[in-house]
Amino acid sequence: YELEDYELAFDYTQRAKETKPEMGNVEVLLGDMYVEKDDLTEAVASYKRALEIDGNKPETMVSLAVVYTKQGLYAFAEELLTAAIEIDANSSTAFQYLGFVQLYLYKNNLDLALGSYKKAAQIDEKDWMARKGIGVVYMLMYMKDKDETTKQKALDQWDVSLAIKSDQPELKKLYKQCTG
Repeated sequence: YELEDYELAFDYTQRAKETKPEMGNVEVLLGDMYVEKDDLTEAVASYKRALEIDGNKPETMVSLAVVYTKQGLYAFAEELLTAAIEIDANSSTAFQYLGFVQLYLYKNNLDLALGSYKKAAQIDEKDWMARKGIGVVYMLMYMKDKDETTKQKALDQWDVSLAIKSDQPELKKLYKQCTG
């Protein structure tokens, strides 16, 4: 799978599922493969089967929530992410995606998304996506209040995100537009 021979990996994973249908991690792997193939309906089905087999594993819940987000089902994603955080309050990934979902659901309450992104960054200071998200929220706040301090907070967070992961062409472009 990691060598990008997806069809072969998919075939082996399907065989593993047929041999041991009670293995939730096989369903998670299938879900991941379906996401790679952009078959979100099958990804949802695989992640749900994994949750039925192994119970509510936060990592699987987050994976399912990400697919729901891709499908535009933000309320379902929020519910799953909140449940995952109740099980594992140290899941930076769950907080990071919760911040993203909250941006879409509660556009008028940016503080809610900001809090989730900040919690993700607090748990994992190397979470470049959380730092990027914090910057986006601050920039949205700046667009409302025109406070230069808020704009600088956004740029500072984007600097941190780029320092952690420099290969972010969209963020570099956005940064350039905002500093222009």
